[in-house]
Amino acid sequence: MQFEQFRGRDVAEALAQVRAAYGANALIGSTRVITNGKPGGLNQSFVEVTAAAGTAPAPSQTPFSKDIARAVSSAASSRSLSSTASRTPAPSRVTASRPVAAAAAVTPTESAVGVELRALRALVEELATQHKPKDRVTAMLNALGLEGEVATELASKAPRGKTGGAALRAWVRGEVHGRIRTLPSPIEQPGLRLIACVGPTGVGKTTTLAKLAARAYLELGRSVAIISLDTFRVGAVEQMRRFAQLIGLPFETAQDASAFSQAVAAAREDIVLVDTPSRAPADMASLKRLVECLRGVTGREVDVLLTIPASIRSRDAERVAECYQDCGITGVCITKLDETDQIGGALHGVLAHGTPLAYLCAGPRVPEDLEDASADSITERLIPSEH
Repeated sequence: MQFEQFRGRDVAEALAQVRAAYGANALIGSTRVITNGKPGGLNQSFVEVTAAAGTAPAPSQTPFSKDIARAVSSAASSRSLSSTASRTPAPSRVTASRPVAAAAAVTPTESAVGVELRALRALVEELATQHKPKDRVTAMLNALGLEGEVATELASKAPRGKTGGAALRAWVRGEVHGRIRTLPSPIEQPGLRLIACVGPTGVGKTTTLAKLAARAYLELGRSVAIISLDTFRVGAVEQMRRFAQLIGLPFETAQDASAFSQAVAAAREDIVLVDTPSRAPADMASLKRLVECLRGVTGREVDVLLTIPASIRSRDAERVAECYQDCGITGVCITKLDETDQIGGALHGVLAHGTPLAYLCAGPRVPEDLEDASADSITERLIPSEH
């Protein structure tokens, strides 16, 4: 029997090459991870799988079913495969009998795809247990969108010794949950307050501000005024003006820091909400003008909420947070949670800077699709619990 080597970035990619070459009844000899041994970001690795053509399954059987039965019943065959693969040094080796045996209980009604998925899942889990928990946690966090120093710090606390996948997942959930800080809802705090939503173009600042205004005025009974600094975007002022008129709120615009200070000083309402310009973070002139406006506020507690979409990449989230740090960010609002199922990038930006979460937005409805942020809610969205 002639074994051939197949390489890929991960197990799934390598196995896809095996299937392309030998079909669904391929025999897996060994699996190993090969790295260049360099630390940190210079590290590169790939998965190498040795495989050979197997006997074609009987027509009445599903793909892989004959290999599963043979692996369970024939220890001699497994030893033969192991000895063949052992001639190539492997830091982490998995023989065919171990992962395949774990998926051997096939029900008569189970689909072909289900059988294959169970076999592949068993192979991946068996391969994973050969790695240190620290490496497994790092890989898990990277897959969730948490990278860099955040992932490194969390992984450094990983439990030692062999740990099952479910236990390690639960540990990661607990660690992430413990790192999340939240900011008490600013619109519910007493006294005179000014709340501004800042962030790049298209993240949902105006919609978020409308939700805050509606909740504070209609549900909490607070007096609210709106000031718009977004005089650059076509239609932005009229959009917010119509909303303010709809629910009966005073509305003003300000072109510069002087006009903004006068508008804030003239406001007698409990809460002043500020709609800020939608400009690119690289537009330093606009950022400087925004910082000048916010720093000139007196007589009110100021909350500046960095608004970022849930689907943002981790690197972009960090970059945006750094761009707006001079605004005096006090909290983060994550928007568009209904548009993605992976929020790790947005959470990465929060954890990297230690900024508390204030609000979560999961839709366009005003004010229904606004909720106070909680560690439980964001953790469940990041790593859903297994029921």
